[in-house]
Amino acid sequence: MAAIISKLLSFFGWHAQDEHDNLRRKIDAIIVQLELLEDKLAEFRYRYEKRAHELFGKVVAALKAGDRNKALVYASEVGQVRNILKVMVALERLIIMARERLVTVKDMKELVNIMMVFGTAIETVKEQVKTLYPSIAVALEEISRSVRSMIVETSLEGVGDINPTVVSETALQVLNEAWKKAEEEIRESLPEPPLKTPMPQDVVVATTAIGNRESKQTTLVKPSIEELEGLILAYVKQHGGFLDIKYFQEKYGVTKEEVLEALRRLADKGLVRIA
Repeated sequence: MAAIISKLLSFFGWHAQDEHDNLRRKIDAIIVQLELLEDKLAEFRYRYEKRAHELFGKVVAALKAGDRNKALVYASEVGQVRNILKVMVALERLIIMARERLVTVKDMKELVNIMMVFGTAIETVKEQVKTLYPSIAVALEEISRSVRSMIVETSLEGVGDINPTVVSETALQVLNEAWKKAEEEIRESLPEPPLKTPMPQDVVVATTAIGNRESKQTTLVKPSIEELEGLILAYVKQHGGFLDIKYFQEKYGVTKEEVLEALRRLADKGLVRIA
């Protein structure tokens, strides 16, 4: 009897060790795949960082040359590239956080939970930006597909029910943390151009006393002719040649005639072509 018990204990001990080794192999394989994704993101990041620095230099050069219109266009492009870089950095942070948590995984269920959380966060980023920045949509889809594949592979073991609510809430937490770190990093490494385009919040507030109360009247600060040209040129470039005149009337307090006149001036300079 003692011999049989000893044999069974030996078997279960070996089986547990085998499961542990299998888990570590899966985790190591996933970490390698995440590192490959991180390398791919680093390549994209380098490309866009280089572009951002080039555009920043063009903003400065245009301002020195007194060409504010051109500076506004370049500044708008810098803003777009900075936003794309925030996406890249946020994804990098998500992958780094996932790798760090995988190191401490103790069982298959915990592994699947981690992959579900970070997979959900990455998928959320992809859905948020794919229509805004089509230029990186393909890369994001490839990364998302790779993560989904990892999740499927780890989920085949059948580790019990996964609580979608918990996964969603945790994914939101790690995503917020990644966005925060991305914003801090981009703010430090890529400052905004020394040029601000007029926005609706650029207002003059006139305060007058009426009885014991104060009433505030706000008036939009209209852009100059040159600034309006730069804003229109940037808008047309961002929207594939489309110009929403009503948008400019409401946003900048200009008339339809002023928008059309600015557009004609841009056409005369050869910067746009009116169909």
